[in-house]
Amino acid sequence: MNYLNTLNDVYTWEIVSIVIAICGGVVAYLLFVNKKTRVTKALPKLRDILDAEKLYIEHLVRAIYLVLTIYFILHSFGYISVSWYIFLQELLLKPILLRVIYELVIILIHIWKNTTEIADNVKKK
Repeated sequence: MNYLNTLNDVYTWEIVSIVIAICGGVVAYLLFVNKKTRVTKALPKLRDILDAEKLYIEHLVRAIYLVLTIYFILHSFGYISVSWYIFLQELLLKPILLRVIYELVIILIHIWKNTTEIADNVKKK
């Protein structure tokens, strides 16, 4: 019976994590990635990290990355009462794995953009 209560707490925290992650991802996107928003002098590096060139898929990938990172971190706290090892595993490994996948996707997008730019330059000549 106690185990079921612990699982209910995990599932409740999961729902809360999803809502907070979506809100946090949208806010981070609007504050730092959106060029129309002014940032203070302390935040240009963060904006440079999160900023993207003019491709909608790139913005979408970055927004999904932000939402999933916030979700994975918040979701991991639901496992504190279940197991300290599972909590640390969720807190550390999932965001690192997500970052690796995110960077690979961004590299593929940049390769595609550069190939398109090269093809356009060759056609002009």
